[in-house]
Amino acid sequence: MLFRGMLPFLLTACSPTYYTSEYLDQGNPMAANLTQSATTTLQTTTNQLGSFVGNKITGLNINNLEPGEYTIEFSVVEAPIDPEDFAVYAYVHWKVESQQLQRIISVFSGAVISGVADSVDVQLLDQSGRGTFGNTLPNASVTNGSPTVTFIAPFSLAQGQTIVFLTTPPQSYEIVSGVTNSTTVTLSENYQGVTDGNVTAYSIASYKVGATLSRGSRPTIMQPPTLATLQLLQVDVPVPPAPSVPQVVPIPQDAGIISVLTTVVATTGPQSESLNGRVTFSDKTGLFFIGAYVPNYFSGWYPVPAGAASMSLHSDSASATLLFGIQWGIEG
Repeated sequence: MLFRGMLPFLLTACSPTYYTSEYLDQGNPMAANLTQSATTTLQTTTNQLGSFVGNKITGLNINNLEPGEYTIEFSVVEAPIDPEDFAVYAYVHWKVESQQLQRIISVFSGAVISGVADSVDVQLLDQSGRGTFGNTLPNASVTNGSPTVTFIAPFSLAQGQTIVFLTTPPQSYEIVSGVTNSTTVTLSENYQGVTDGNVTAYSIASYKVGATLSRGSRPTIMQPPTLATLQLLQVDVPVPPAPSVPQVVPIPQDAGIISVLTTVVATTGPQSESLNGRVTFSDKTGLFFIGAYVPNYFSGWYPVPAGAASMSLHSDSASATLLFGIQWGIEG
């Protein structure tokens, strides 16, 4: 077998950079790519986790694979340095003779998914939810006509990063230079809004995601590829005679979901109250239960019943508010 050298292709901003290795079987005159990698630059957005909205950015894309099993491993090559959170989904399209299977997974360093294909493409979708509650910068003091902004707590930003002030209407400014663990930043122009000592703001940051394709299937481990669509959900203690009101969670469709990992904790009192959290699955009409289980009596991934369109989180506790955490398990 002969391996040719690496050939880089430099693409435009917010698009992937490819590094392709070709494999040539001397018994077969046709060459087929068996490995490929791409690094994609993205920007954080206000699109919230689980919204599935926004512009998808093309990542890994290869059309001439030798048919077989392949694995894609993801990594966050360069994370934002600002203090706000970020999140990104990978839409993986495995293709066999133009027939497509879609999988959607959360991207983090170490996320891995496998499939059978003769071609594959990956699109990346930011779901950072910048500017939402709990995902903002420390509040700021701004002065009309001044480029200097002072925040109530220190943080770090990269040079040229954009700050959006949630005034009416919102205002966006680039910063002149990066800061490290600082409470003061300098805008590229004077602040044009009303002087205010307590303004909420968020930042827009660039980050890079890497994806590597290789021949073979992912190793068997206890955790499947995962998809996160929400934060913790709270189910309150019912007030008699009113019954407990469950939280209804739609199950994302066309993502390849096969299981769910549900955790339950009590916000007050003994954690034995968390045993009163239970889950039911319903069909798309919402009229028929097609499965149920008690998460804290079932440790691990629970199979999502076929035909389930939603999952309801119930509390049978008479004294404690329960918090539910959910991760979806993806086939692959």
